[in-house]
Amino acid sequence: MPRNNLPRHELLNRLSQRQAIQVLHAPAGYGKTAVLKAFQILHPAALCLDDADRMDPQVLEHQVLGWPAEQSVLLAARNFPYTALRRVTYQRDVQVWSSEELAFSEAEALEWGLQSGFAPEDVLDAQQKWMGWIHPMHLDLQGSRLMLHEFLEQEVLPGKQGLAELAPLSEITPEMAGYLLGREQAQRIKNSSWVLQRLFRGTEEHWRWVPGLRDHLLLLQAFQHTSPAYLQDILNLLLDDHKYHEALTLVQQHFTSEGALLWLHTHLQDLLLAGCSEQIHEVFHELLGQPCSGTLEARRILIRSYMAFFGGTPYRASLGELKGVLCLTSEEQLQSEAHALLSWWTPDPEQATLSRAEALKLADHRHFFRHLAQVGLGREKTLREDFAVVDAYFRELLGQTLQAGLVCESLLTLLMQAQGQVHHLKLRLAEQTLRQLFDLGSQHPDRCRPLVAHARALHAQLCLLALRPEEAVQSAQQARRWAEKTYHAHLLQQSADALLLGQHFLNDAVAALPETSPSIQAQVRLLQGHPLQALELLSGAASFMGGVLQVRCRLDLGDHLRASEALRQLGAGSATEQVYLQATKVDVLMRLKKLSEARLAARSFWQTVQFEPIYLPLVGLSEGALLLLFREARKQGIQPAVALDTLRVAPPLLDLSDRERTMLQFLSAGQSNQQMAEALGISVNTVKYHLKHLYEKLGVSSREAARDLGQRVISGW
Repeated sequence: MPRNNLPRHELLNRLSQRQAIQVLHAPAGYGKTAVLKAFQILHPAALCLDDADRMDPQVLEHQVLGWPAEQSVLLAARNFPYTALRRVTYQRDVQVWSSEELAFSEAEALEWGLQSGFAPEDVLDAQQKWMGWIHPMHLDLQGSRLMLHEFLEQEVLPGKQGLAELAPLSEITPEMAGYLLGREQAQRIKNSSWVLQRLFRGTEEHWRWVPGLRDHLLLLQAFQHTSPAYLQDILNLLLDDHKYHEALTLVQQHFTSEGALLWLHTHLQDLLLAGCSEQIHEVFHELLGQPCSGTLEARRILIRSYMAFFGGTPYRASLGELKGVLCLTSEEQLQSEAHALLSWWTPDPEQATLSRAEALKLADHRHFFRHLAQVGLGREKTLREDFAVVDAYFRELLGQTLQAGLVCESLLTLLMQAQGQVHHLKLRLAEQTLRQLFDLGSQHPDRCRPLVAHARALHAQLCLLALRPEEAVQSAQQARRWAEKTYHAHLLQQSADALLLGQHFLNDAVAALPETSPSIQAQVRLLQGHPLQALELLSGAASFMGGVLQVRCRLDLGDHLRASEALRQLGAGSATEQVYLQATKVDVLMRLKKLSEARLAARSFWQTVQFEPIYLPLVGLSEGALLLLFREARKQGIQPAVALDTLRVAPPLLDLSDRERTMLQFLSAGQSNQQMAEALGISVNTVKYHLKHLYEKLGVSSREAARDLGQRVISGW
């Protein structure tokens, strides 16, 4: 830990304001030495002594009393040096700073975390877990569990027998301690320096654990007591406190393979909704990789399949395995759990309908798994029914889950509702739905983190479509933080794609992450004006987006005929793909000088988009295509909330010759054909010839329209 770089400005100011003898009294790991050294630099004449409790009492007393009264004295000690300071307290003021006062505040923790390269939300979690206890915070953030265990055992807890017996109690009074330990030992703890050292917080009559220290002692207790009843009590405590990794470690250490699978399956819903799929894999990957038989094998398949649904692990669900569960066990609840996933994943409509009916038989304690079948029906409706029907279904389902207080089910419903709204190009509604999801998720931060992460990735895509790159980058970063913790491949790619595009539009340094898809890398290279490099990245691309980008690369390379042929071979699936296809079609037709067809395509584009903020498909189109699209938008009463310059990626009017550019400048200045001919030394007929080609490329039919367009874009040259 960078002990010499702790941000303790406020504490140092408070220490500097006092002339009394001051004692930093706290257990190991509170940064006392760092504060002492910083104070010595600020006050060279001060007496600063570390480990004062380990010094000879007479020597310490002599040094303190012999120091000039006008100079500061600062001591650091784990145990208060009563013997040495007994006489001193009669002659001088003594100020004691407890561990509670030495602990990091949230602001100090965030400043230190920023210097140390930790994520702010992780720093705040650690600050709350350890109540600002600096060294355990640092070890926890580093993931150094062994070093943390050694630190607590060797530096904090030696000789403090009896404390572990109090660990099951989150808050302790002397009466509770007496009941657990016996009155004598409880009174000895109360009167000892343990409480004064603030291993607890609160008052001497009401003690409250530092949560991280309590977790450590709970684990010690569990490893020392292996009776099943006691272990189950400890596991329930850990689950109630959301200490999932500790609970999984205990199960691994003390349960048989059969018992571990049974416990995992029993608590699977709560573990997965808390985002623990990667932790389950980390602790139990060997167990989950070994085939079993009968009902035990059915449980193993279900665990792996639901972990695949939530993501963050290398497991992949198999329809064949899920159907096999129906033959491996006769337990109705296990079969219903398999049906819930079958209804979600099967491409067979009859199987989906059958499985959905069976999944609804799940017991109440498996409410989320049962809800999958209901949301899956809404997803099917999205693909085949009108938007009004789909949205009404999700609204009714959301009302039921909110009324029942089912947070995770409500979040899943909102996520699928937002995806349905995007499918039908209702982007403004989708953003409102995601805002509702984020508000609900913020009220329950420990629940359904995978769903919130997926919602953040979807929000990043919406922001990119609306060309709001700052928000897109922010949402993508939030989604990526969870994806990196859970190794969620699909979410890693989604967030990496959004980050690369967002950084491009923000003019930030653009660097593709390892998970970035080739099509997005190609899109950025194309937007940067490198169509040949983009084509190389797209070699072998079979996706719709890859095909669209190949068409646009051909256009920028001047190969308009091949681009037109490639466009005819593309087939759009979703509404978003249809929008990309229509925008690209306008560009192809404009470059082929098919003005009337281009106008129809532009009209079709806005009829599909309506008033939704969908501008990303327009970025990179030729100047003529953009001007035509904007003119058609105004004819339909649509005012795009994006500047024309934002959509340009190449020099304006790229397809114009030098002579045509000059003609447009003259037009914008209001000059006549005769004035242009005289200025250029050409005939009036030649001027008319150039103007005819200029009108075609601009997609206009009159001199006035060309002049108006030229005046709007001429400043961008």
